[in-house]
Amino acid sequence: MVDIEKIDLNLLISMEALLEEKNVSRAAQRLSLGQPAMSHNLARLRRLLGDELLVRSAGGMAPTPKAVSLEAELRGTMRKIRMLFAEQMPFDPSTAQMTFRMGVTDSAEALLIPTVTALLLEKAPGISLKLIPIDGVDVADGLEMGVLDLAIGTFAGGRSYHKQRVIYSEGYHTVFNAALVGIGDAITLDDYKRYPMLAVEGADGDAVLNALGRVEVWPHISLRTPHLLTIPAIVSQAPMIATVHTQVAERFAAYFNLSVRPFPKEIGLAPAKLTLVWHAASDKAPAHRFMRDLVAEALRRLRGRKR
Repeated sequence: MVDIEKIDLNLLISMEALLEEKNVSRAAQRLSLGQPAMSHNLARLRRLLGDELLVRSAGGMAPTPKAVSLEAELRGTMRKIRMLFAEQMPFDPSTAQMTFRMGVTDSAEALLIPTVTALLLEKAPGISLKLIPIDGVDVADGLEMGVLDLAIGTFAGGRSYHKQRVIYSEGYHTVFNAALVGIGDAITLDDYKRYPMLAVEGADGDAVLNALGRVEVWPHISLRTPHLLTIPAIVSQAPMIATVHTQVAERFAAYFNLSVRPFPKEIGLAPAKLTLVWHAASDKAPAHRFMRDLVAEALRRLRGRKR
């Protein structure tokens, strides 16, 4: 067993910054240290762990295999240490200095995060966000390892010690350029058979196509993309249709002069639920409660009404 009394535990903070930044200068700046002090800490870590941890490469500095294996465990350990004290520490949003790692879908980043950022600048200017794309990512593992503090999206399942909060449920609309696509006041099943479709890869795109398949409608998918935010640029110039969340469709229509129609009710597509997910260890931490409430407030502002 290692006698941790002989180890400076501040080295864990330095190692976390070094492994995330992969740059001595940026890690030093992040912790408000001089570069010589961070270089000294890296040298101590190398001696302690018997590994170089970071080595020079063509792109700067790259982690060694041992560093890669340590990084996930270190993040989880640091999250637990921070949460151990977080509930006891006073929290004042107006003076707090911290960074939240927030997992987001591209739609949430485009539509919700601008309002979240405006609220942060108003109420907690010292809190910054690091946005992490979660499309195709195991959110549960990200929360467990401390890669994510909070995630926003449509999620299924999760682990028993993860917390969830549904912040809104929303249907679907189909978006198109009326100058190129001749759809009437209401979109029909025949319209989905007639016009090429742009499909969004992922859970929401699969839900739309599966719902159409249940009523034996098989649209011609002429283009698939994982990037939701490319849709308005494409459908504004091509005779195609795309089905997305209602709020997303309405924003696309407003910014790109597109038309929208509600997804036909007879198809029976259940509304999508936008959910906040976080680790139970963070549940009672005042800073985390503040951030969760702020996200919900941002959504209320965005929708122009209170829940």
